Amino acid sequence: MAADVRPFRIAGVNPESQSPSAAVDLYCSTGQATWSEASGGEPKTLKSPARLVVVPHPGEATEPMKELPKWIASNQITPLDERASRTFYKVLDDQNILMKLKEMAVDKRAENRSLAIRSLAHLGQFEEFVDVLNDPDQYSAWAPYTDSVEAALARGPESASRVRAAFEKKTGDKGGDLYRLLWGYTPADLEAGGAVTLVEDLDHEDLPYRVLAFWNLKNITGSTLTYRPEAPPMVRRQAVQRWRDRLREGQIKPPAPSLKRPSANDGPPPG
Repeated sequence: MAADVRPFRIAGVNPESQSPSAAVDLYCSTGQATWSEASGGEPKTLKSPARLVVVPHPGEATEPMKELPKWIASNQITPLDERASRTFYKVLDDQNILMKLKEMAVDKRAENRSLAIRSLAHLGQFEEFVDVLNDPDQYSAWAPYTDSVEAALARGPESASRVRAAFEKKTGDKGGDLYRLLWGYTPADLEAGGAVTLVEDLDHEDLPYRVLAFWNLKNITGSTLTYRPEAPPMVRRQAVQRWRDRLREGQIKPPAPSLKRPSANDGPPPG
């Protein structure tokens, strides 16, 4: 058996006001298994390969499973993470794990920095993430870093409050605005002024605003319009204008909602 537990939250809502929720799928990868609900009812027999949706994800429809997810049978770790993990195995110890991870978060090797910052996010440490948002040399890693911290918001109010505290400690009065950019935006939020804020933040004088605004716009529309947050103002100008044109045309909105579940070949469940 294998279990896929995927925390989720409602986009656009303060994560500190939401109770943790998770979608749960069970997979029978070999042989046969029987599932019985604690509340009673007829037991369900699963014969490999099979999936049972125990707790559905809102907005997803259950489609027939064609094959088991690849993460069940094979290691989905990337070559860079594998290389970094070998280094971590040598330097981490039970007594000083946070201190060592914080040291690795500023290591000269990109793969070590990346794994350290994402590991710290899993452990509820987010100050290093806030720091790298202001480092233009980290542009290629901003998206996975932000995805890791955004996932932390779904783990519950306590985890979300740690994210907020990190922003407030590192950026002062700007912390609230930057924290809000991690909540996501509903179509109603975008129509009520969120789209305008995101597009205008693409030209903000502070790099973290540009990074998080672009992360949102790319997730919402699936487009980049060749924008680069770390580029100088003169280089950004044309791309920002393209986004403003999209805004004027009313095109800053998600595509038509899809009820399709993630593919069985998607990577491992988020930590």
